[in-house]
Amino acid sequence: MTDLIVIEDKHVPTKLEEHQAMMTYVFDKLNLPHKDIFVPTSERQIVFSNIENLLKTIDPSVRIEAYYISKFLAAISSGLFDAALNYIWDETIANLRKKILNYDLDYFFDQITTSPDKKSKFKEDDLDGISDQELIEGARKIELISEVGYKQLDLIRYMRNFASAAHPNQNELTAYQLMGWFDVIIKEVIAIKEPNTAVNIKQLLANIKINKVDNEQKAKEMISFLKDAPQIQINNLCRGLFGIYTRQDANQISIDNIKLLLPKIWDFVGNSTKFEFGIKYGNFVAINDVKSAEKAKEFLSICQDGLQFLPEGTRILEIEETLDALYRTHNAMNNFYNEVIFAKKLLNIVGSTSIPDGIVEKYVFTLINVAISNGSGVAQSADPIYFDLLSKFDTIQTSIAILSFQNERISSKLANSLCKRKFLEIIEIMKEKTVNPLEKNLIDEIVKFSASFDKLKNDTKLNRFVQMIENTK
Repeated sequence: MTDLIVIEDKHVPTKLEEHQAMMTYVFDKLNLPHKDIFVPTSERQIVFSNIENLLKTIDPSVRIEAYYISKFLAAISSGLFDAALNYIWDETIANLRKKILNYDLDYFFDQITTSPDKKSKFKEDDLDGISDQELIEGARKIELISEVGYKQLDLIRYMRNFASAAHPNQNELTAYQLMGWFDVIIKEVIAIKEPNTAVNIKQLLANIKINKVDNEQKAKEMISFLKDAPQIQINNLCRGLFGIYTRQDANQISIDNIKLLLPKIWDFVGNSTKFEFGIKYGNFVAINDVKSAEKAKEFLSICQDGLQFLPEGTRILEIEETLDALYRTHNAMNNFYNEVIFAKKLLNIVGSTSIPDGIVEKYVFTLINVAISNGSGVAQSADPIYFDLLSKFDTIQTSIAILSFQNERISSKLANSLCKRKFLEIIEIMKEKTVNPLEKNLIDEIVKFSASFDKLKNDTKLNRFVQMIENTK
C-alpha cells in the first residue's frame, strides 16, 4: 500500500501495486503486452505530493467544473502519463474556448482567417472545429494569453501531438514534465485574468455597436488607452473595426462611430495589416460578394491613403491562400507528406515573377518558417522547393530574410537544434545574395552567436546592426 496524497492532514491510501498486479495478470491471460505500460508509483507520488498546492491557485468556481483535471489525476493514479497529458491539454482548450465565448467572438474570428468567405460562415458552434494551433494563436492575437504563454502552450501542444495518448508513440513522460506543463497551463490559461488592453478593446468593440460617439474629443478619449499599446494590439483593434464595418448586419451607429475612430488610429496601424484589408476586398470580389466588397472599399476610403492598399489583381489572393494552406499543413499532423502539395503550388504561382508588395513580408516569413522545419524532421520532398524559392529572393526579400530572426514565429523555433541548422543554411544563402556590407557583418555575428538562437532578437549587439541596416533603407 502506498500513500499518494495528503489532504487536510489525512492520508488517502491506495493499493496501486495490487491494481497494477491484477491488470498485469489480466494482460498475461489475454496474451497482451504489459511491459512499460505503467509509470512507476514513485513518479505518481511526485505528482500527488505537489498537486494540491497547484490547484489552490485556481478559483473554486472554475475548479468545480474542471472535469479534465479530474481525468488527468485519474490517469496519473493509473500510471498512464501519456493519457494524463492528453487530458490537461483538453482542459486547456476547453478553458480557452470559454474565455473566447465570453469575449467578442466576431473579433476572434477576424484574427484567425483572412478569408471572408470562411469568416462569413463562422457561428458559435464552429469554435469547436477550430484547430488547437489556430485557437491559441487567435487567443494570443486578442491578448487572452501572453506572447510568452503562447510559446509555452505551443510547445505543450507539440508534445501533446507527439508524446501523448492522442497518437501512437514510444515517448516516456516524467512527473516533473507533467507538473511543469500543468503549472504553465494554470498560470497562462486557467487562472489568468484578461489584460487591461484586451479588456479595453473588448469594451470598445462592444460600445461602438450600441453607443453613438458624439464628437472628436469623445473619440480621442475612447482610444487613449492605445497610446502605449503594442503594435499587435493596434493592428488587431483595426481588424475588429474592419470586421464590424463589413458585416451586412452592421447598424448605422457602428458605421458612424468607425468613420470617426478609424482616422485617429490609422497612422499607427502596420502596413501589412492595411494590405490585409485590401486582400479581403479582393476575396469579396472573387466570391462575388458585391455588398461586402463595397463595404471593404468604403472602409479603406475613410482614410486618406487607404485605397492604395487594394490588391494587385487576383494573383495576390492565390499567393495568400497558398501561404495560409502551407502554414496550416506545416503545423498539422503528417506534414512531411502533405507539405509538398502546397510547396509545388506556391512554386507554380510564384514562378520567376515578382511578389506583389502587399504580400512580400508574409511570403518571406512563411517560406523561412517552413524551410527551417518543425524541429522534429525535414519534409524531404518539399525542402528542395523551399530552397529553390529562397535562392530567387530579390534585394528586398533577402533583407527581410536576414532580419527574420526578429519574427516571433521564427524566433520561437530557433531554440531547436534542427531549426537552428536550417536557419544557418538560409542566411548563408542570403549572405551570397546581399551586397550590403552591414547585412554581411550581421550574418557573421549570427553565425558566431554562442547562446540559444531564440535569444538572437533580444541581443543588444545584433540589434545595433539591425538599426544601422534599417537606417540605410
